[in-house]
Amino acid sequence: MRHSESTLRSPKQARSALSTGAILDAAAALIAERGVAATSVAAVARSASSSVGAIYFRFGDKERLVAAVLQRAMDAIGSEIESLLADARLQRHGAVTLLTRYVALAVSVFRRERGLMRAVFAQSLTETGAFDPWRQLGIDSRKRLAAALEGMTEMRRVEQREFRLLAGMQAVYGTLLSATMNRAWPMDLDDPRMADELARMLLGYLGLAPVTSAGRRATTPLAGRSARRRV
Repeated sequence: MRHSESTLRSPKQARSALSTGAILDAAAALIAERGVAATSVAAVARSASSSVGAIYFRFGDKERLVAAVLQRAMDAIGSEIESLLADARLQRHGAVTLLTRYVALAVSVFRRERGLMRAVFAQSLTETGAFDPWRQLGIDSRKRLAAALEGMTEMRRVEQREFRLLAGMQAVYGTLLSATMNRAWPMDLDDPRMADELARMLLGYLGLAPVTSAGRRATTPLAGRSARRRV
């Protein structure tokens, strides 16, 4: 029985994929640690147990290698967001649960990718547009979230809901970006309260009740409204 050409090539392709993955892993770690400018192709080759020639063969030059590192990270984030939204549809989550889980995912992503984000942000200070892919990812993610929330009963009560959702998420992202770039930020990125507090802030701004630690929805959406009712 003859094997197909693709079958005969598969071990070589697998080795190539592993090698490419090792190069990207090494490049991502070095960029996160040293920054883009201080990361050389030679250093990546040593860390990946590869060769400079192999890296240039696969990626062409350092700029394309850095772009591949960023694209892989952003593709992974995009997949995580899509999985979250798909699960929300499957489980028929409401707006409060979806927003709470989305904020928790955002916090985990910023924690995981903080080194890479810092490196690219520093690069953007001298290279116009270097941070644009991250910025565009944030814009696209907010649009996907807005589409997932469209039509949910809870969101119908929110005035100017599209604008307020985008504004609220911008505040969330802005807080996370500031905590990522400024280690002395009032609330550290690793503070275990970060996700809960940001979710509470977003839900409060939208006038939605947060989910309590016991998994139940709080009975009072906003302290201000409660106070007005008591007057």
